[in-house]
Amino acid sequence: MYETIKTELSGGILTLTLNRPDKMNAYTEQMNAELLDFYRNVDADDDVRVIVVTGAGRAFCAGMDLSEGGSTFASEQSAEDYRDLGGQVSNQIYEVKKPVIAAIDGFCLGGGMELALACHMRICSDRSRLGQPEINLGVIPGAGGTQRLTRFVGKSKAMEMCLTGRMMDAGEAELASEDDESPQSTAEDSSAAISGTSVASFQPSHPFCHTWCLASGAAWTAATAADS
Repeated sequence: MYETIKTELSGGILTLTLNRPDKMNAYTEQMNAELLDFYRNVDADDDVRVIVVTGAGRAFCAGMDLSEGGSTFASEQSAEDYRDLGGQVSNQIYEVKKPVIAAIDGFCLGGGMELALACHMRICSDRSRLGQPEINLGVIPGAGGTQRLTRFVGKSKAMEMCLTGRMMDAGEAELASEDDESPQSTAEDSSAAISGTSVASFQPSHPFCHTWCLASGAAWTAATAADS
């Protein structure tokens, strides 16, 4: 069904893998279309309770595929109507009424970072490198990246990441939980814990209520696990 992503469902946990390992899972229009289709339909599958997003190979997602040169960001839309590719998917993730966890192992840059920011939780391996290198192309992060990044790490750290384009590990970026061994395994453990709570099947009528409940449920689950 898909060419740039693959899915696997086991025990209520659906693993979504960005699957262009030879290109470090760089983002393309086709990947964007496939991710949109996936996120628009996943709520209807009652067998799915939690979604884990990861990348094949040595990267989560290295950002936009720039191999097409100047046409990469071409659009027939006006500046007022334009919605960048990653922004379409980030907004769609917000509409999903199930927890979405990013399991990051390797490079998570640009559009990949913005994709991870849109998820409800992020877990990184110690070899992961996070960054917003768009400044090196003379542009700023898209897909709502400047807004979400500031909310998660604060204005000062967000400005440093956006203005220098420097890559950081998860600890320095203060953006995600770190796992020395396997973020995929840790994400699956977290998913299993969340899947066993009512938050994974809660279907609120308002997006704000949905986001608040996901955050509260995830925090409660983490605290309970730490005390056990």
